[in-house]
Order: sequence, then C-alpha cells, then structure tokens
Amino acid sequence: MASNVYTGTATVAVASGVATITKVTGDGFALLAAGSEIEINGVAKRFVKTNGGTVITVNAATGEASSSGAVAWTGQPPSDSATYSTTALDILQNQKTLSTMVSGRWNKTTAVDTLYAVDALLDAYCLTWATLTAPPSSPAAGDCHLTGTSCTGAWAGYDLKIAQYINSAWRFYTPFKGLRAYNSVAGKFYFYNDSAWTDENTTISAIGGKAVSLGGAFTLLGAYGFTGTLTNTTAITFPTSGT
Repeated sequence: MASNVYTGTATVAVASGVATITKVTGDGFALLAAGSEIEINGVAKRFVKTNGGTVITVNAATGEASSSGAVAWTGQPPSDSATYSTTALDILQNQKTLSTMVSGRWNKTTAVDTLYAVDALLDAYCLTWATLTAPPSSPAAGDCHLTGTSCTGAWAGYDLKIAQYINSAWRFYTPFKGLRAYNSVAGKFYFYNDSAWTDENTTISAIGGKAVSLGGAFTLLGAYGFTGTLTNTTAITFPTSGT
C-alpha cells in the first residue's frame, strides 16, 4: 500500500524549545496525529507531539526561528509510516519491525528509527545523569542524557527519560526493567529495576534469591545458611567453618 504524504503551507512560532505550526493550507494537516512525521521551516523530519486540528506542536530544532510568512510543510501519518514509540522496550522488542528489515520489505523510516533506538539504548552512554532540566546549548549528534525532573523547553514533559539528539531534534526513550546505562559523570554503569536506577557495583543477586550488598559482612540465606566477608569487588571470602 502506498504511503499517504500530505503537503501544504503553515506559519511557525518558536518559543521555549517548542515549534507551534499553524495551518494555512493543506487538507491532510488534521490527520497528522502524535507520532506523525513532518518537515517544515527548513528542518528535516520531526515527530508531531500534539495536533489540535489546525495547530501542531513539535520540538524546535537548535537555532530554529519563527516564520510569520507561510512556509511549505510535508507530513505523513503514523499509520502509513512507522508509528514512533517513546517506549524503548516497544522499539527494541518490535519483532515486526525487525522482520521487515531482514525479509526485503524495507521500510526506510522504520529501519532508521529502530537503529537510532538501538544506538541510544545499547549500554546507553549518558553525558549527564538526571541533573539537566533543559537541553544543553550545543549538543552534538548522537549525544544522550538522562533528563532531570520538571524539565523545560524541548525536554518539557520528558522527565527522567533517555534523551538522544539526532537530526537537530531530541528523541526520548522511557527506561524499562533491565536497561543498562553508563553514567559518565560518576564513571560507572547503572541498571533500571522498574522504578529506579541502581549502581550495578553495589548490589548483586545472591544464592537463595537474596540480595547481597557489596562491602563488609553479609549472610546468604535460603538453603545455605552461611556467612562471609567481601574483601574486594572480585572475591568473597568465607570462614573455614561457617554457620
């Protein structure tokens, strides 16, 4: 089935990291729901955040300026292209997406979006760790950050997400259980346990299903019932006659 691509003209107002696009012409404008692709104001493909029928919002590109005069737009609804998901787990586990890549039924948008997600989330390298509440002024392509809380500008509404800068715009991914990310500020890896990030060097899974905190004495419970002392990060010492 051929993809439906719509065109028209609109004005653009840029403020606080958000570009507000107001329709002037174009019958398909109202069909560009959240997740649709749109190109306008000299900026390559972006994803629609909201659509009020005649007004669309998207993340503003770095250095993008308002345009009171009508400029051309091109848009494609998500039902015709790849639906853009901000849930990282959905993207990485989307078997249909991956099958279209290997079976020859190539969808360029689907493939590129999937590869961007893999690049961001495979041992994600975060330049900042929940400290920034707005985008840095001069990001480089491929930069990733763990956003802070009460975010503003282009990060507004995306608290505690993995933010990736690609094609002069930000993409956001929701952490999922088991996600591993590198905190470059602290210089160590963390994993996400479904509600919070945990330093992977402070807790390991112990025999008997109990957690063992690294550093000092500990007890392994369950069927084993013996104690030991951690002497460093690679060795655990047990007494010759434990309990």
